[in-house]
Parts: sequence; C-alpha cells; structure tokens
Amino acid sequence: MKIKHLLGGAFFATMSLNSQTIEILNYSSNEPVHFASVIFYKENKTVTGDYANENGILNFQYRDFDCIEISCIGFETKKFDKKNITEKLYLKETVIQLPEIIVNGKASVEIGYINKKKVKLKRNLSIGKFIQIAEFIENPFKVPVLIKSFSFKLIEVRGRPIYRLHLYRKHETENIPGEDILTKDLVYSLDEEAKGLVELDLAEYGVELPPDGIYIALEGLGSYDKNGNPDENGGFDFEMFLTDEYIHLYKYEFFDGPEGWINRNEQLKKDEEFMGRKIWKKSFIAPCFGLKVQQP
Repeated sequence: MKIKHLLGGAFFATMSLNSQTIEILNYSSNEPVHFASVIFYKENKTVTGDYANENGILNFQYRDFDCIEISCIGFETKKFDKKNITEKLYLKETVIQLPEIIVNGKASVEIGYINKKKVKLKRNLSIGKFIQIAEFIENPFKVPVLIKSFSFKLIEVRGRPIYRLHLYRKHETENIPGEDILTKDLVYSLDEEAKGLVELDLAEYGVELPPDGIYIALEGLGSYDKNGNPDENGGFDFEMFLTDEYIHLYKYEFFDGPEGWINRNEQLKKDEEFMGRKIWKKSFIAPCFGLKVQQP
C-alpha cells in the first residue's frame, strides 16, 4: 500500500496570516515545522492545545491564555509569553549524536501482534485528532536490534487523516511510555480508499529496539477533505485482537495529571472489581501492531 510521508507542501489549504495567526518555522532553514504541538497556558495551568497545520500555521483566535509552549519531535521545546508572540516563531533543531548502527545481511524477523486473529466489533476503536494509542511490544532477543518497519492493518479510513508515529522507551518506574527515541518527526497521511496492511519503512532512521521492549504509538493530528480543509469527522480504524494483557494504552493530548496514559485493560479490570460483575469479553482488546527487526 502506498503511504504518503509528509515532508513538504501537500494537499492542505493555504491560510493567510493575520494578527491571530502564528507561523512556526525551523530556525536554521526557515522551513515550516509541520504539525507542531502547541499548548496554551493560563496562570501555569493547561487551558487547551492544538496542532499547527502542514505549513506550520496555527490560528489562536478566541483562545484565552498568557503563555504557549511549542514542541515537535526533532526540535527543542520552547515557551513564549503572550506579549512576545509574533507572526513568526522559531524552533531550533535538537542536535543528537546517534550511535553507529551496523546493517548486516541477516534476515528480518517479525515480532509483535500483526498476525493475531482479528476480533470483530460492532464499533471499532478509532484514531481521531488529539488521540494517541500505544501498544507495548516485547524484545524477544533481549539485546538491541535494528527496527526495519512498523505495520498495522486498516479497517476503515474517513477523510484524509494525518497521523504521527512515536517509538517510546519503557518508563523507568511505571508501565507506561517514557522517552520518545525517534529523533525525526515521522508524519503520514492515509487516503480514504486505503484498506489492509500498512507498513512504514523505518530502516533508514537507524532506530534500535531496546532490550526491554518498546511502546509503539500512533497520534491523530486531524483529517482533511480533498480540498485541504479540516474534516472534523475524519479518522481511521485498525484491526484489534482479544487479550487481557496490560499492553494497550491511550491518552488524549494536551492534558496533564490523571488524564495522561490510561492502560485500557487494566482500567477495565478495576471497573470489574468496582462493579462486582464481569465486563463483556470483547472489551479486552489491543491493536494488531507489528515490527520487523534485524535478526541479531
């Protein structure tokens, strides 16, 4: 299946700049920072958040805030007081010295859950704007290995959704995603007619699967119609499988505290205990995510 990797101008409508609009740019190249995350604060509390578009533009009209924080994978996070906000704001790229990765001729090995039997649900789990869904995949080799690709299987696509890939280390003390090990912002789009297997080639980025496993996550950045205008009803569904393992997490972006990562199956188990009755078996599910890695 052909996947669009968004690195330059695409199908998005052009937004004219005005006093209520900011343009987020790369400090070094003056190029747009695509789909940067912007958090709005009021008195040091998160008020709301949003994404810039593919051209790095965000309209902040009608938002009550005194400070914003702008972030994107591969760039330094930066805060701006409202009084210092100008039409163009700049982020500096993060300089990271990557270890040398040796690519040998050994075969690729498939790990994870891509071949698990799909469960049929009346209502599938979807990724829409501001939603991030993650799954933990063990490293069966217990040593670092090169990640060659990531896969999932589509059921339905609505509109032209945009999504970001995350690869998280395990948190040091909790069973939740920790540091994102990607150093490049990987953003993709899906066409409405897309179905079946989606495989994202990651070999060129030299990312290693940590010995203790990894959390793979997809983040919804919004959807657009054929003219490049926002489509509030857009998104996509992917195949899930039955499991009661605590490997499937989700969160809504731009919130702190208890609104952070939620382990779906663990929460369902707690609900069972609280209510004193069993929850429907097909509620315990996880995504059919998979990785191809270089055999050690």
